[in-house]
Amino acid sequence: MITVNANASTLCPKTKPEDMEKLKELYCFLDSQLAGLESKMEELGCEKLVITVDTAESNGKEQK
Repeated sequence: MITVNANASTLCPKTKPEDMEKLKELYCFLDSQLAGLESKMEELGCEKLVITVDTAESNGKEQK
């Protein structure tokens, strides 16, 4: 099972349909990029993989 949680503090998907569409686009992109990952991990004997992508930190705005 692949679980993804996005933190997008500038988006308001509950009140802005366009923001919900942006999040859907992100999840769709991730789904296509991670296709086959679970079977590859199982093949290699890897039980869990944690990936953290922090765009604030990579843009020089390190969060505290």
